[in-house]
Amino acid sequence: MIDYNYWFGIGDNPIPTDKFTPSMVRSITKMLSNPKEAWRVVDGALLALKFAPAKDIQQNYKLIEPWAKHSDWWLREAAFMALSGLEKDDALYVKILPILLKIAISEYHTMPRERMMNHLNAALQQKKLESDAGKLILAGLRKGVDTSEVKSGVHSAEGAHNIMETLKICLRNDPNLAVGLANALKPRFNEVKTNDLVGIVAAPSANPAG
Repeated sequence: MIDYNYWFGIGDNPIPTDKFTPSMVRSITKMLSNPKEAWRVVDGALLALKFAPAKDIQQNYKLIEPWAKHSDWWLREAAFMALSGLEKDDALYVKILPILLKIAISEYHTMPRERMMNHLNAALQQKKLESDAGKLILAGLRKGVDTSEVKSGVHSAEGAHNIMETLKICLRNDPNLAVGLANALKPRFNEVKTNDLVGIVAAPSANPAG
């Protein structure tokens, strides 16, 4: 159904929504309802659900939501991807966006967070800044520059990277946020690297190394 990849991913030829049948939804629901189901099966089921009609995703929210809090990052990512399928319906997408933003901003592992941010960035460009969805996404990402966690010790670089990537999405979509973002970043200077700072103020062709 989704050309399932070995590395927790959707392939190049997933099933289109208009080919999704009620029996497929029932099968996926059965997988997600089974507490003894293998996690890899759950992962594939969540990713497949992304392509289901929006109403079917919405109806299965209670089965999806617990996986967004799982201890394994790839299942948190799959739950996010399933809920992101609500973008097919503007009204349902606006309702789920606060939850999607909370999941994305609180995600520390850079791999799932990158995919989550890629979705939000693409949605921001598709829905446009002036739309209800666009306003929610940009405000949520802007808040993430302030609130994204940076852990101490060996994992501090991941948190700093998350902050800077979130900031870049904001700047690319609305350069008018530059001054506000600069002020928001000032208290966090000790949490990010010099190269990261140079990377957002230098010319696009500049080489910040050294």
